[in-house]
Amino acid sequence: FESLSFEQIAKRHYHILDKLTVRKIQNSDSFTWSWEWDRVRSDTFAKQLSLYQWLLCKRVPQREYILWNCSKRKEQDCPRLSKVIEHFNWVSSWLVTEMVCRVSIKERSFLMTLLVETTRHMILLRNFLGAVCIM
Repeated sequence: FESLSFEQIAKRHYHILDKLTVRKIQNSDSFTWSWEWDRVRSDTFAKQLSLYQWLLCKRVPQREYILWNCSKRKEQDCPRLSKVIEHFNWVSSWLVTEMVCRVSIKERSFLMTLLVETTRHMILLRNFLGAVCIM
């Protein structure tokens, strides 16, 4: 792992991104990202998200955790920890957006069940950051 860059590791192991598709918004010239949730298994999603979060967290030096509490310029003083927090916020808002974009109750309940199962797998993997992120 150490000889590869972060991007190479993520591309090689974060294969759940293959499930991402581009969907055109009705009556618009813009596009949005959408997942084919019926092709995603909760355990695979949990493992892949855990791997990505582990890759982010392992790069944070211990001094950034200490600096975070006393720094007024958190993004400049703690850039790697800021990336972890930024990723946490992005995943949380992305999943909320995915839930809200589902029109039918059946789609929403399917997605909610998948996310609850994913959270359960995250806890089993001891990825509490990911579990809270999904909750």
